[in-house]
Amino acid sequence: MTSEEIAQIIAYRDQYQHLSPERILLGSTQIPPSLRSAVALQIKERKALERKLPHWASQGVYLPSSLSLEQCSSQLAATYKQRFVDGQDLVLELSGGLGVDFSAFVERAAGGIYVEEQEALIEAASYNLPRLLPRGSFSIVHGNSMELLEALVREHRPSLIYVDPARRAGVDRQHRVYAIEDCSPSLSELLERLPPLYDGMGSPRPRLLVKLSPMLDLIHTLQQAPHTRELHIVSVKQEVKELLLLMDLSIPPLSPESVPVYVVEIDSKGQRQELCWHRGWSEEATAPQRIASVVGEYVYEPSPAMMKSGFFKSIAARYDLEALHPDAHLYTSDEYKAEFIGRRFRCQEVIPLRASQLRTIGKRLGRAQISCRNLSLSPDELRSRLGIKDGGERTLLGTRLSDGSQVLLNCYLCSHDE
Repeated sequence: MTSEEIAQIIAYRDQYQHLSPERILLGSTQIPPSLRSAVALQIKERKALERKLPHWASQGVYLPSSLSLEQCSSQLAATYKQRFVDGQDLVLELSGGLGVDFSAFVERAAGGIYVEEQEALIEAASYNLPRLLPRGSFSIVHGNSMELLEALVREHRPSLIYVDPARRAGVDRQHRVYAIEDCSPSLSELLERLPPLYDGMGSPRPRLLVKLSPMLDLIHTLQQAPHTRELHIVSVKQEVKELLLLMDLSIPPLSPESVPVYVVEIDSKGQRQELCWHRGWSEEATAPQRIASVVGEYVYEPSPAMMKSGFFKSIAARYDLEALHPDAHLYTSDEYKAEFIGRRFRCQEVIPLRASQLRTIGKRLGRAQISCRNLSLSPDELRSRLGIKDGGERTLLGTRLSDGSQVLLNCYLCSHDE
């Protein structure tokens, strides 16, 4: 599709945005048949685009497919990645996709090279990137990045290479857990080819930034990614979206257990909470097990990114908390910890969880939100047995205490500065 055709699609989208995608496809407008599906797609995805990429939406960008929007980084996540870019960097992106991350990099870098194999994405990038980066220095390359790798490196000598691998064809997509070896472009191939290539040119070895699925096992991933100097677990709006490996091919490999781990929570306004374990999993291995004998005034539920890290003992040590149970991953204290990354509650009551009294408890408490940790009942099962509706300011945390007893914690969510 040419830039002229894309410009027509955008013009038709703006003209007929009040119509449904179905009416566009039925031909109730003057839009040429060859462009109707593309115009309908722009209208269908406009609100999703505005939610995920508000700046892109304001610039009138073109979407080649719904999948390209679904798979790309959000604007909040892309902005976070700018922290890895130096103003002198030349960034090479090996799997450009829609170009969201690339656009964020070029805003900070000296320049960039976008490489993509799919023609539809190249067409979209050729239209979108000049509008998003009117003063940016970049080039767009159509082709297979691994086949072009040597030529790209010799011509541009990038200092930062960005890789966003996807699951290779043939990998069972019904299984949520998979490994870094199942992804393409191949990270192991890059680690094999890049050092001798840079050494042969007499250039400093590059840094690599690798975006990975949060479904990957962390330790196994680091075992397959030597030279990783930082691991970032990034959560946006309370959902872990990606793992980021910052690798430096100029440093000796680190053991997986000693790689610094950053936990990052980004809210809808772009505000961040961040915590770093500078000694990685070695800090967790040496942290004492701090178990509470009683429930304190405050109860803490770690954020999704904190849970993904697996630093359950060192969470307690870092914040001076005690765990309610080794497997519940809920914590307590009598002193309020406003800096805790996660939900913070004031506990009003500890209620023994006895099957014969559940209906009575439900009638007394009324409407509530429910969360369960290390409990024999799911939230839906507990709600059904209590006979209460969802909602309200109250939160019931179903869990086990250190003596093994099952309880309901009758809690209210705290404000950050309580």
